[in-house]
Amino acid sequence: MSSFYWWLVLAVGLIEVPLGIWALRRPGMTLAILITITGLWSIVTGIWQIVIAFELRNLAQRLRGETELAPRIAT
Repeated sequence: MSSFYWWLVLAVGLIEVPLGIWALRRPGMTLAILITITGLWSIVTGIWQIVIAFELRNLAQRLRGETELAPRIAT
């Protein structure tokens, strides 16, 4: 069931990376440190979610492949 929502994690990641870059490009604002930390966090979280989205998408196929190989190895 969790692999069904891989696209949602990917979408959030694709939104957060540009948001983080945009926030980092505005260091002159009043809360520059907060924006910088938030920007870095958004970039890291966005990249992580993009990677996890692709991993979740392929997880079912990998698990199916492992269960198909298990009986062959045992025999």
